[in-house]
Amino acid sequence: MKKRVQLIPIALITVVLLLGLFGCSQNQDRYEDPSWLGGTSIETLKGRVNYSVFLSLMDKAGKTFTVENTLTTLFVPKDSVFVSYFKAPDVQSALDSVAKMSYIDVDGNVNNEK
Repeated sequence: MKKRVQLIPIALITVVLLLGLFGCSQNQDRYEDPSWLGGTSIETLKGRVNYSVFLSLMDKAGKTFTVENTLTTLFVPKDSVFVSYFKAPDVQSALDSVAKMSYIDVDGNVNNEK
């Protein structure tokens, strides 16, 4: 009985080592992308009508390139949601104050863009 109990850990270690060495092939071929899969997330949104506000915000934030070149999942609201949000009184006053703000660019220049 004692000998049997000692063999179990050795057998488990042997199985794990064998699976680790021979279980996966390092030369697995990559599957082709399915035909229904379009381009990047940004390209897909540009091909649709209701996402222009999101795309313009991405451009202004300078994040379009980053999102286009990474694997990301986007949950994008339609333009009507942005329009409703921007019409809210609290949001409108915040947008007005942001519009009056100035910023300092990387060269140290103060800009007051409107």
